[in-house]
Amino acid sequence: MTTQKKDGLHGLRSLRHELRIRLSTNPDYLALKEVESAIKKIEEVVGKAQKQRTRGKSTGKISQTGAAEAVLKKAGHPLPIGELLERVRSEGAHVGGKEPKTNLASALSKEKDRFRSVIYKETRGWWLTKEDFPGEIVVVDPDEVIIDENEMNEAEAASNESSASFRDLMSYGGQDG
Repeated sequence: MTTQKKDGLHGLRSLRHELRIRLSTNPDYLALKEVESAIKKIEEVVGKAQKQRTRGKSTGKISQTGAAEAVLKKAGHPLPIGELLERVRSEGAHVGGKEPKTNLASALSKEKDRFRSVIYKETRGWWLTKEDFPGEIVVVDPDEVIIDENEMNEAEAASNESSASFRDLMSYGGQDG
């Protein structure tokens, strides 16, 4: 029986080879091969992108960090780890372990290019590294700030008034004391 299987397999391989030779000159067959090749390349690219999003977990669910990114974008502001954990789970991501808050925070802290720990409204929370958030102090290069002459004069006048008021207060305190 093994001889028949080998002969059968050999016969099929010969037939396949013969068909490839005959079809290799058929324009429709050649077009089909090109389309199949293009589909395969696109599927490979899409597959790699999906693997990167899920960090290698092929569970069909979103990764912890993928869910955290989506949640923070929807929220529009930083979230404390407890609230972020609830929302990440509601997105379908699994966060397990004895200390799920710590596990999620650990996963986020390992991706500094995507997430950062911040203080927002006097509470520690997590936010997206590349996004400003409400109330954030943004350092501006003074050379890039354009102030017109009127604004400059108003600022100098306010500064002079403050200095004069302070001197008056100091001299008043000195006379009485």
